[in-house]
Amino acid sequence: MWVSVAFGVVLLACLACVLQIVWCRRRQVTFAEPASIWLLVAAYSVISAAVATVGRFGFGVNQSQDSRYTTFSLYLVVGLLYLGAMIVRDIHRRGETVSARVLACLGLGLLLLPQTVTQLDGYRQMWAYHRGCLTGKACVQLINISVIPGALPYPTRRRLSRRWDSWTRWVISRRAGEAGYFPD
Repeated sequence: MWVSVAFGVVLLACLACVLQIVWCRRRQVTFAEPASIWLLVAAYSVISAAVATVGRFGFGVNQSQDSRYTTFSLYLVVGLLYLGAMIVRDIHRRGETVSARVLACLGLGLLLLPQTVTQLDGYRQMWAYHRGCLTGKACVQLINISVIPGALPYPTRRRLSRRWDSWTRWVISRRAGEAGYFPD
């Protein structure tokens, strides 16, 4: 759970930095117009996640970690990648090549490192689930070939009839005792 929370915090921090840079360059029409499209994609992601959060608020934290909510964060990642590329291109055009390269590496690292950690955590969870399924399958197969008498998973007709008879006798004796048929 901490991985997805950390990834969300990193994405929101990147979005805040990008918003600040776009706000400072809002007077440049060649930069602001294309950036507004990708800002809308990022805003759609944040608003959709907020609506899902409000709608699922009463179901607890485990419900929020469900994989069907991943699509909201993907739009944010795509929007941040394009906005980051636009910012790096703008810095490079102003002649600051070194800072553009540093910013590009930092931005890619901030986006790809949490994604890699999240993916590795997903692989670990899938392996644990798969191992649990294989363990259950092995237990069922072991019971089916068990040589211990009485450990058969499916009772035979004779065993069922014996148990039914003994259970019926016990119920009748209890009811007869309660009704006063048997003196103490």
